[in-house]
Amino acid sequence: MTGTTVNLSVMGADDAGESALTYTWATTGTPPAAVTFSANASNAAKATVASFSAAGTYSFAVTLKDAGKLTASSQLSLTVSPTLTSLNVLPASVNVSANGTQQFSATGKDQFGTPLATPSNLAWAASGGSISSSGNFVAPGSASAPITITAKSGSSLSASATVTVGTITPIAGCSATPGTWQNITPPQLNSALWCSPAWADQSPNPPVPNLGCYQPGRTNPITGQLATYGANAFVVDPVNHGTVYLGTSSMGMWKTTNCGSTWSPLTTGPSAGKNADAITRGRNWTMVIDPSDPQVLYTVAGYADGGIFKSSNGGVDWAQILPANIMSATGNGFMEKITLDLSDPKHKHLLASFHTPCTGTPLPGAPVASDGTWACLAESTDAGVTWSLTTNAFPWNGTDGPGQTMVDAKTWFYGTNGPNGLWRTTTGGVSANGAPAWKLVQPGNANGSVYVARDGSFYAGGGNGNVIHSVDGITWSTIPNSAVGGSLNGSTPMVDTGAILFTTTNGTGTQNPYWSAPTKTYPNPAAPFTQMSTPSMVAGGAYMDYDPAFGIVYSSNMLGGFWRYIPK
Repeated sequence: MTGTTVNLSVMGADDAGESALTYTWATTGTPPAAVTFSANASNAAKATVASFSAAGTYSFAVTLKDAGKLTASSQLSLTVSPTLTSLNVLPASVNVSANGTQQFSATGKDQFGTPLATPSNLAWAASGGSISSSGNFVAPGSASAPITITAKSGSSLSASATVTVGTITPIAGCSATPGTWQNITPPQLNSALWCSPAWADQSPNPPVPNLGCYQPGRTNPITGQLATYGANAFVVDPVNHGTVYLGTSSMGMWKTTNCGSTWSPLTTGPSAGKNADAITRGRNWTMVIDPSDPQVLYTVAGYADGGIFKSSNGGVDWAQILPANIMSATGNGFMEKITLDLSDPKHKHLLASFHTPCTGTPLPGAPVASDGTWACLAESTDAGVTWSLTTNAFPWNGTDGPGQTMVDAKTWFYGTNGPNGLWRTTTGGVSANGAPAWKLVQPGNANGSVYVARDGSFYAGGGNGNVIHSVDGITWSTIPNSAVGGSLNGSTPMVDTGAILFTTTNGTGTQNPYWSAPTKTYPNPAAPFTQMSTPSMVAGGAYMDYDPAFGIVYSSNMLGGFWRYIPK
C-alpha cells in the first residue's frame, strides 16, 4: 500500500451469535512505528481503519473472544511503501544579479513527511531566464519581474521558488584579483597584539602584571597584548550586497558595507545601543541573519552573559530573548549554536544548542547521561518570542564544537564533533512512545556540523580529517584525498559556490589551510581535492560563507583574522 491508512476486516462465528464476539487488533514483532485503530476491542472492530506514521513492513494479529472468554486469532502482514508526496525547492526565495547563476535543488518527502532521496525524474522550468535539467538557473541580462522556478515530478506533483533579478550596483571595495586571498580584518582591532587567552592563575582578576596573556578581554599593561579568540562568527547580508556582520571575542561586533574594505563598530563607541556592552564582553561564536529581513540578527555572548541576543535594527540594539526557565536548566543559558530553518518562508523557526548539559526532568526519549543530565535543544517557532525544549541526539560531554543543522521544520542533524558520530531526526526531536527521536547515521568521528550544499546534498567532516558526503542524509560516503578541520562552537568549516566546494583545516600555525574541489564530481574518488596556495596565516578557518552577489568566499580564522577570496 502507498497511503497512510488501510481498511482491515475480519469476521468470526459463535454459537451465541457473531454480535457476541469482541475483536482486538495489535501489531506484533517490532513495527517501524506505532499504529492506531479507529475501532478496537469491540464488536465494531471487525471492520477498522489502521493508521500508520511511517513506512515499512508491519505484522498484525487479531484476536476474537466470545462471552465465555474462548479465543481464536489470525495474523497478517502488509508493507507500507514510501511514496513521494511533496516537493520542496531550495532556496525558496533568492536574489540573483543580472546574468548571474543560482543552483536550485528539490527535496522530496513521503506520505509521512519523511525525507526521500532527490527524485530522479525532475523536470525544471523557469518563467524567465533559463534553467538546466539539473536545476542550474541563469538569470536574464537585466532586472525583471520575479521569476518562478518550478520542479515537477510526474504529472501532478510540483513545487516552486522565486527569483528576484536585479542589477548589482558595483562597489569599488568589493572587487579584487581573482585567485588571491586578502586579509580584511578590521584594522581598528590591531590583530598584531592579539594573544590566545590564558585561564590559569597567571591571569587573576584583577590581573597581576606579567608578560603572559590574560583572561579573555583583558589587556596586558606591559606588552599591550589583548587576550582574545579573535574573529569569530559572521553573516553575509543576502539583501544589502556587500554587507557583512563580523562577531569577535571581546572586541564587539563590526559591520562592513563594501565587502570588508572598511569597517565600522556596532557595539562600541557613540553609536552603540542597548545591551551592546553585553555583546562586546563576550565571544560571538554563533550568528544568524534573517534572509528576508536582514535587520534581524541573533548571536551570543559566550563566556560572559548567557542566553541568546536578538537585534531588530541591524545590530545597534540587542535584547536577551531566552526565558528564565530554560536559562536555569542550561547553565544560565550557556549557548553553543543558533540555527534558522530556511525552509520556513517567514523565517521564524529557530533552534539552539547548549555548551552545557540540561538539568531537570528529561523529556521522553531524551538521551540521559550517567549523572542524570540529558540532551536538549531550545526551539522557537515565533522568532524567539516563546521557547520550549526538545530532545537532542547526544548529551553534551564537555567538548567544544558540536552543533545542529536544520534541513526543514522536522529534519535536523547533530554533529558531536568527536567520536560519538553524526545523528539525524525527522520528528523535530519529538519521541514516539518514548523511543529515541534521533538515529545514528554516521558512526565514529564526525567533525563539525553538517553543511547543506546549494545542490541540496550534505557534507560534513568525517574520520581522519576527510570530508563525508550524502545525498539523502542517511547513507554517507568518504571522499578520498579530501581535508577539513573540526568545528569550533558549532562552526561549519566549508562552503560551496554551486560549482566549487571549499574546505578549511583549522588550528594555529597553519600553512595553506584551504582545499577545493568541483562539487559535481562527488562522490567520485577520481577527482581529489586540491590544496590551495595562501599567504602565511596564524590559523586556518573555522567559519566560511559565500556571497553570490560579488562571488566572494569569506573565512573567519579566529586568531588568524578575517579573510576573503574570489575564485578564479
